[in-house]
Amino acid sequence: MRFPVKILVLTAWAVLATSGMAWAALSVTASPTSVQVAFPPVSVTVSSSGCSANIPVIGVNFGDATSTTVPGNTTTTLTHFYLGPGNFTITVSGITALCVPSTATGPTITVSPAGVVTALIATPSTAQVGQSVTFTVSGTGNCGGMTLTFGDATSTHLSGPLPLTTTHAYSAPGAFTATATGFISEACTGSASASVTVLPGTITSLSAIPSTAQVGQSVTFNVDGTGTCGSLTLSFGDATSTTLSGPFPRTTTHAYATAGGFTATATGVSNCTGSASASVTVLPGAITSLSAVPSTAQVGQSVTFTVGGTGTCGSLTLSFGDATSTTLSGPFPRTTTHAYATAGGFTATATGVVSCTGVASTSVTVLPGAVTSLSAVPSTAQVGQSVTFTVGGTGTCGSLTLSFGDATSTPLNGAFPLTTTHAYASAGATTATATGTVSCTGSASVAIAVVAAPPLSVSVSVISTPSPAQVSQIQSVPVPITYVFTTNIPASLTLTSPG
Repeated sequence: MRFPVKILVLTAWAVLATSGMAWAALSVTASPTSVQVAFPPVSVTVSSSGCSANIPVIGVNFGDATSTTVPGNTTTTLTHFYLGPGNFTITVSGITALCVPSTATGPTITVSPAGVVTALIATPSTAQVGQSVTFTVSGTGNCGGMTLTFGDATSTHLSGPLPLTTTHAYSAPGAFTATATGFISEACTGSASASVTVLPGTITSLSAIPSTAQVGQSVTFNVDGTGTCGSLTLSFGDATSTTLSGPFPRTTTHAYATAGGFTATATGVSNCTGSASASVTVLPGAITSLSAVPSTAQVGQSVTFTVGGTGTCGSLTLSFGDATSTTLSGPFPRTTTHAYATAGGFTATATGVVSCTGVASTSVTVLPGAVTSLSAVPSTAQVGQSVTFTVGGTGTCGSLTLSFGDATSTPLNGAFPLTTTHAYASAGATTATATGTVSCTGSASVAIAVVAAPPLSVSVSVISTPSPAQVSQIQSVPVPITYVFTTNIPASLTLTSPG
């Protein structure tokens, strides 16, 4: 019984050998194996080798009533879209190729239905310019991709399991229709729309804090309303204004330069409606005091004046009482300095001029300068020699006369000490005197002895290289010789020859 079986097996091998068939490898793979209708595509790879035929051809069946062919004895990758839901098994088989095995079964592809857009809701459906609106796209399944257009020439792309949500803010008022549209190429079908009414921003109120202010004081203006204002103009009532924009409330500050009653008005301009006003009373600055430090000063000494008051002064005049004045402005206190050129009693007065009221005064006593001493260096000098005179004293001297005692004099003025020089033309004993004349009191003297200059004497020394003894021996080469002349007066002279 065993012997016939062995003959049958040999016969099978013989048939394979005589028919020219060879052992072959045939396979198919696919990825991904879970997709939606029309999205994404499935990548199918068919491999075969060892199939006999002049031109081996492999048939590919995608399981959805569609098929194609690929060359045998190679590897080929195909892309396939499934256009309907279901489970589909991919198979391959030899057509003109003789392969063993003759067919191969690939994976089963699960195709889910495409997502379907059924509704679009906008919340709120009536909004202000700039307000965020929430859009919700409802439907069934998973949407591979859709476009949501907002009706204002802008749009966005959405994908994923329905429902899908996004937000949008409109920059201008009006009536808009938003539309969500599925792409079949991205496994999404259907469309839905929603209407949105966008209102402009609306001004409802204007406040000013404080409503009663001083000149130059900062006032805060608050414009309130609903929604977002494209732009509004805030006029302050003093011929100045500013532009504001954005979501309410909008805030800015302003300082008035003059006193008076003002009406500020906020008016909608672009994508903004309504108007509102607020009254502001601006009080002038008020002078309350004037001080001088020091109140007793010397001629030429700096005195600091401080004008006290409330608020901000548009301008005031400060008269120093000596026919001079200055103008000050700004928030109190205001400070300046002044130096009086003459002695006396003065009344300084601060008077409000522009957006400034009130008057204040203060007294200043200005003392004259006082001569207290006079010195001469040297106190014994030769005729023609320069003598330095120093006048000491207190404060500043409007003017003094310094008499040198030789029928000549000079005027001096300014802050002590005062210094000058003088040379006497003749010998003798004399007295110099400094005497205050204008805004300067007191006097002081100093004795000076002027002696005649001694007879002139001159000594000469010679410095040379080579020595003078050698000079006569050198006849062809010039030799520089230095001569030094020394006198009994403060002078000397040096000469070099030749030169």
